[in-house]
Amino acid sequence: MNKQAQQQPERIGYKRIEYSGALSEYHTEQQKYHTKSLTPAQKKLYERTVFGISAVDKHELKTMSTQEINAIKAQHSKCQNDLNIWKQEIINEISNQLFKKYFPTSPFTKTLTEDYPNVVDPGFINTIPFKLLGIRRTDIVKRLIKSGILPNDFHKQVTSKTLKTN
Repeated sequence: MNKQAQQQPERIGYKRIEYSGALSEYHTEQQKYHTKSLTPAQKKLYERTVFGISAVDKHELKTMSTQEINAIKAQHSKCQNDLNIWKQEIINEISNQLFKKYFPTSPFTKTLTEDYPNVVDPGFINTIPFKLLGIRRTDIVKRLIKSGILPNDFHKQVTSKTLKTN
């Protein structure tokens, strides 16, 4: 056991290091860095669009009319179809780049990348998570605005009583 203790490196005790230069007063306290987030109305609209009825509080769901519930379901369905196709397009682009890089002279690569560069199947459900594809919430919002699922004035919305779309 003594040999093991000798073979292991000593643990280094970390000490607080203080910078005394010109920038020393900048980070004297822990600061929270604020990122642009959604307003409550934007968050509500985003969640109802992306997550559907599951994003609605159960008490609020009881007070909603059938038309409002159907509007949320229709919006959610459009959103999921669009995001599913978008993920397929991203994966097609990635696979095309891989085939071009590793099999540049293959006839299959030529057919895949030139004849059928971005074929998607709306019936196929893509289960790859957004995080793995490098897609952030801001990217999703931009995509949904571009495709007309979220309103063009989405970033200007402060309060929203109804589900507004384009």
